[in-house]
Amino acid sequence: MALDNFFRFVSDFKSVAALIGKAALLAPFIDLLLNIGPPWPTRTGVPALTSLAEVFVLIYIFQFYTPLSRKRLENRLRKFFILTIVCFIFYISMYSFFVYEATTTKLRDVKGFIVRPEIQKIVGPNRTLDRVLEGAEWDAERVWETWTVHTMRISLLLAWILFFVGIAGCIAIFVTLQKKARPAKTQSVILEPGHP
Repeated sequence: MALDNFFRFVSDFKSVAALIGKAALLAPFIDLLLNIGPPWPTRTGVPALTSLAEVFVLIYIFQFYTPLSRKRLENRLRKFFILTIVCFIFYISMYSFFVYEATTTKLRDVKGFIVRPEIQKIVGPNRTLDRVLEGAEWDAERVWETWTVHTMRISLLLAWILFFVGIAGCIAIFVTLQKKARPAKTQSVILEPGHP
């Protein structure tokens, strides 16, 4: 079957690579337990989108990267590694600044970065944005410009997905490099008597 090689590429790792590969594909679902993923679009939608993106990366790398030389693969591995680090730092930074939890419902949402002019007028030392947000029934779009809230939601989601895409890319390229490093199996030729 034409897909046999791809399925072997994904599941044929009998060492650490197998565990790392499976962990990378399952990692987005950790959010369901730890609640550390982006709050938008939904708590179950984020892991599904992330895993789908990872599968597409594995397909792409299998199809287009396996014929590449070791040097080119190593170069791409570095790029995926940089993508992973940058997206992780961006995600953690943005999460810490822009994600809040409504104390009444324990649901998380995302703040914007430009406060509405009418809200800016009432914010002061005795009335912080957090108190205004609580008074607005935890509706971020009543406190910040709507487009900035949507921008931050999309930015957090993309950083989260690209972080896991980077992990999947690193693992797939690492496995491809390991397969190239395996010594080729020598085929023994049985000579019949009378043949040199």
